[in-house]
Amino acid sequence: MKIALVIDCLKTGGAERQALITAGELTKLGHHTEIITYRQDREFEELIEDTKVAIVSIKADGFTRIDRIWKLSRHLRSRKFDVVHAYKGTATIFAALAARLAGIKSVFGGYRAEYVQGLVFRITHLCIDRLLSGWIVNSQTIADSMSAAVGIAPQRFFVVYNCINPATFISHLPPEDIKAHIGIAIGDKVVTHIARLSPEKNHYLFLDMAQALLRLRTDVTFLAVGDGPLRAMLQNRAQSLGIAHKVRFLGIRSDIPDILKATDVSVLTSIREGFPNSLIEAMCMGVPIVTTDYKAATELIQNGKQGFIVPQNEPHKMAEKINMILNDPQLHSRMGLLGQKMVEERFSPLVIGRTLISTYRCGIERARI
Repeated sequence: MKIALVIDCLKTGGAERQALITAGELTKLGHHTEIITYRQDREFEELIEDTKVAIVSIKADGFTRIDRIWKLSRHLRSRKFDVVHAYKGTATIFAALAARLAGIKSVFGGYRAEYVQGLVFRITHLCIDRLLSGWIVNSQTIADSMSAAVGIAPQRFFVVYNCINPATFISHLPPEDIKAHIGIAIGDKVVTHIARLSPEKNHYLFLDMAQALLRLRTDVTFLAVGDGPLRAMLQNRAQSLGIAHKVRFLGIRSDIPDILKATDVSVLTSIREGFPNSLIEAMCMGVPIVTTDYKAATELIQNGKQGFIVPQNEPHKMAEKINMILNDPQLHSRMGLLGQKMVEERFSPLVIGRTLISTYRCGIERARI
C-alpha cells in the first residue's frame, strides 16, 4: 500500500511527532509511506533520522492557496498513492481537494483537539467531508465534539489513539543525578506538570494544588515543564501563594524521559484535552497519573488503576490523591506497572500502525462501492 501523510509542516508539536512515529511504523510494516508538507518549517531532525521516513516538501509560494492545492495534487498523482491521510484540520482541506484532483478516492481527514472552530471552518469542514472516506481522530471525545459542532455523522469517525515507543523513550541517568541537576532538594518527592502554559491547561489549579499539598507535607518539589503566554503571571501567582521556592518553571525541555524518571507523580490540570501525550509518556516511564476529569480522561486511564481522576477546580482533592500515592509505595508501584501495561497494549506504534492499516483498507473498500 502506498500512503501519503499530509501535514502543514514538521515544526515541534504533538501532531507532527505522531506523524513521524506513525510513518516510521507503517514503513516497518511494509507499506511505502511519505510525509508531505507544504510549509518549510522543519525540526525533529533526530527523529527523522531514526525513523528513516521519506519526507517531501511541496514548495508552494504562489499568491493563492490554489497554487498549493495544484502542486500537491500533481505530486499525489505522480506517486500513485492508494491512501491520503491528512493529520490536521487545515491540512485536511488542502489534501482533500488535491486528492480529488489527483483521482485518489481513499482520503481521510484528521483532527486532533476538541473542536472549537468558528462558523467558516465548520462550514468548510462539512463541505470537505463529502470528499472524504472518513475522519481519523485521536480520541472519541474529539469525534463527539466535531460531530456535534460540524454536523458530521458519528459513523464517519475512526478513533486511532496516539502512540509512543517505549524502546526509545528511556533515561539512563539515576533519579538522584537528575534531581541534583534541576536543583531539587535531597529527599524531596517530585510532582510534574508537562503542558503549554496557556489558559486551557489551568496551571492556576496546579499551583493551588501545590499549596494544598505543601500544607500536608513539605518534602515535595513541583515542576512545570513547558512555556507559553501565562508564564510570568504563573510565576507571580506562585510568589503570592508563598510557594515559589518549591515550584520550578523549567520551560521547554528536550530531556523529558530524564525528568519523568525523577518524577513521582505526573499531573494534568486541563479544562479540556484532545488526547494528552504527556500522560502517555508518564505511563510509559511507570509514573502514576493524577488528572482532572476533562472528557477524554477516561479514555486514557481507569480511575484508581493507572492513577486518579479528580473533579475540575478542586485542588484539595487533587492534593489528597497525590499524597495518597506518595505515602503508599505499593500503590505507586502498582499504578506505574498498570500504566506501562496499558501503553504496551493500547498505545504502542505496532498497535497503532495495524489499526491505521485496517482503517485505510476500510477506506479503499468504501471507494470501490
